[in-house]
Amino acid sequence: MKPHAFPPGLFTAAFLLFFPVAVQAQSELAAEHLTIQQSARFGTLIDDTGGAGFTLDVLQTQYETEIMVTVTPAAHTTTEYQEIWDWVDMGSQQEVWGTHSVEYYQPPTYDEDGNVLDPGGPYWLDEPYLISNDWVSDWQYAVVGHDYFQVTITPEPYEEVQYITNYTHPVVRFTGSRSNTEWLWRNPDAPGYHRPLMKLGAPGLSFPLPFEGGDHERVSLLNYYQVLYSKSNLAADDPQRESRGSRVTEEGVTVWHDESGAPGAESRLQNPAWSAEVRIQPSTLEIQRRQPASEGEASVITALSADFATFGGGASFAREVSFHGAVRIQPRGDLGMGPFTEGPQP
Repeated sequence: MKPHAFPPGLFTAAFLLFFPVAVQAQSELAAEHLTIQQSARFGTLIDDTGGAGFTLDVLQTQYETEIMVTVTPAAHTTTEYQEIWDWVDMGSQQEVWGTHSVEYYQPPTYDEDGNVLDPGGPYWLDEPYLISNDWVSDWQYAVVGHDYFQVTITPEPYEEVQYITNYTHPVVRFTGSRSNTEWLWRNPDAPGYHRPLMKLGAPGLSFPLPFEGGDHERVSLLNYYQVLYSKSNLAADDPQRESRGSRVTEEGVTVWHDESGAPGAESRLQNPAWSAEVRIQPSTLEIQRRQPASEGEASVITALSADFATFGGGASFAREVSFHGAVRIQPRGDLGMGPFTEGPQP
């Protein structure tokens, strides 16, 4: 038995206590609020690999940057000791002395035989005496006491490096398990059916049109290279098939209408019998019409640029026409063209 193993029943009870979810038939998970910290995997691939169809997770990182900031410390108070100074009389008492004569008496002295050696008598001595005790002042500036008082201290600002934590923007990742995974958004339609709203795949982002009748095919595509819209009918015979659409790329805009041809890429027709196409480029406007040789010219192109124009068919002008350069006319018929044939031939 392991030292700290939990009984299975206790683990299950704790899981249900902290995670209020209901599991039904091991296939349905119902939760009022469900948070997945790492990633969630959905679906099952029908191939040899098995595994989940796609993974959902959130990617976000953090990083630090350095900035120089000016720090102004907060002012604070402190208690300081203060001496009290004043003028003080440091004088002292000084005695005044004088002298005066004091009378003393010397008794007589005798020897061992009783003879008088000194008859004695009074005598005088000068002795000092205190005349007065006077105070002599000595004023000095000195400490006479002390006190404590509050002082406000405002520190000087200083520069320091601070580290700021930054977070990248969160990226919600939907990761398919196969390179050809397509993502389809749809809503309920008729009972048992769903209406597609938007599809994302390797070609780009497309918007299906579910309300279109079954006799037409539409293509609406957006990717890094182009914006494409086209529509073609689903006629069984090539002569009855039509296709029209437009494409916007960095090179320009193309608008077409094809008739009578086999189905091709982007809902266009392969080698259509009739085709009308307009191309708008930064420097040229090109109009092209293709039709069977039995109907006339097989291909007619008219191109217009800033300084030149080429008309594949006839030109008709309803108002005045002004020419700012030479006009060249190719000789035709049996009439002499005179000076119109001078110079380089057109």
